[in-house]
Amino acid sequence: MVEEAFHKYANIQYSRNVNQWKQKWVAGKQPKGVHQDVFEGLKIHWMLPDTQATSTTNSNNRLSDRKEKGIAVHNAGATSFLFREQQLIEQNGGEPVDHFFFMEDTHTNKKTSQIQDGVAAEDIGLVNSQKQVRLTRLSEDGSTASNPLTFDEINQIVIDVSFSTQFY
Repeated sequence: MVEEAFHKYANIQYSRNVNQWKQKWVAGKQPKGVHQDVFEGLKIHWMLPDTQATSTTNSNNRLSDRKEKGIAVHNAGATSFLFREQQLIEQNGGEPVDHFFFMEDTHTNKKTSQIQDGVAAEDIGLVNSQKQVRLTRLSEDGSTASNPLTFDEINQIVIDVSFSTQFY
């Protein structure tokens, strides 16, 4: 638990520091508290055409209005989705979590329990609806399983919904 809290804090601080260092570099200033060799390496990285293209794409995506559904918001903080998935698997006793659980976790504000991202909220609502439709069909067919939808079935619903809402 202490190690997890440390990693979370370190990720946040590292992300903030690198962002501040880049802002200083863009302004033509030298940041304090960073070793010169590290800063030179970051400058080389920031000037790479691939890095600049990725930065531009990410910025445009982050700031786009997405058909009036607002700016993209996730609540994983500075934690990568891969690391967050690993944390969830660990919390789930070593068992993988389905895409729906992961989507809800990474888009739900931990303080307010609200989904702030309009597209994610819409997708989560559609996935819930699709799950209910399938559960209703299964109960009408006489299934008595406590969780009749499999891991793969839930993941496929999430993929289908996410794909259909991205390209409408």
